[in-house]
Amino acid sequence: MKYQDMTIEQKTAYKKRATEYQKNRLHSDPLEYKKQLLRVIKYRCGKKGIPFDVTVEDIDWVEVCPVFGWELVYAPSNGKKVRYQPSVDKIVPSLGYVKGNIQVLSHLANSMKQDASQEELELFAKWVL
Repeated sequence: MKYQDMTIEQKTAYKKRATEYQKNRLHSDPLEYKKQLLRVIKYRCGKKGIPFDVTVEDIDWVEVCPVFGWELVYAPSNGKKVRYQPSVDKIVPSLGYVKGNIQVLSHLANSMKQDASQEELELFAKWVL
């Protein structure tokens, strides 16, 4: 049956199954998760004119945030940013997302300028120094 021919209830059930499948696939397959990260970054770069030449092979699979030392959570969050999720960071922002200029951190470490406690900022500063 085609999606457009489904009833509202069938579409709802279909979307639920598809979402669960996607969550399980991204959580269990590092390659799929990295591909998803790249799709998001590439889209953002295209909209903002930021240089981009990164491939899946350029993204390291990091288990622990190098800034805070906590385990990273490789699972989708339905579009919401989660502080323990991996985030691809530009080491030198002006260079863009190019080979040799990216690293994987927690989302929180990558967005410290927005909202962080004093303790979190001190940990971040120690790491940077």
